[in-house]
Amino acid sequence: MTKTLAIDIILLPPENIMDAAIDLNDKLLSNQKTPLDKKEFLPHISLLMGAIEQSRLDELTTLLQQIAEGTLPLELSAHFENREFSMFMIEPSSALQALHETILKQTKNLVDNDINEDNLFDHNVDKRWIDYMSDFRTNSSQEHFDPHITIGRGRLEGFHKSITFETVKIAVGRLGDRCTVRKVLFKTPEKSNS
Repeated sequence: MTKTLAIDIILLPPENIMDAAIDLNDKLLSNQKTPLDKKEFLPHISLLMGAIEQSRLDELTTLLQQIAEGTLPLELSAHFENREFSMFMIEPSSALQALHETILKQTKNLVDNDINEDNLFDHNVDKRWIDYMSDFRTNSSQEHFDPHITIGRGRLEGFHKSITFETVKIAVGRLGDRCTVRKVLFKTPEKSNS
């Protein structure tokens, strides 16, 4: 039987934005937060969640490398929002939407919706999170695409900030509990500015 992995195809923000997200996560007014870091709980922007046969990862990474070469870097803007989960909401951008839709279209035969507890990085995951991840292509893509960087569960009262940054890396990460990226399997190299 072929092993499948639950994955998240993501944009990795630059180091300074990751550091800011981790710092804000530390300040959350909640004891139910997931601690962000740069190894096991990476700040990220999800482009597509799904499952892939492990034997086809090389095919996916080759495809993502080709897509990245034609679309990155991307200049993005975001503003901070306090919700049940605090987050940087990414402002709509035709370039980001086009990247998202290109990945959806070109991975249609590689990445499916069959996320389950057996192919997630973590176990004992609440069914509502498995359903959310499994339904990403249907409920959170195309016109429903809502790009963001999750800071964590909880609110940061009185904090308001907008940011602009350039993202240069597409990555594939193992999905864990609560849509976390627990392990990076692949990331595109940065383009040189020559």
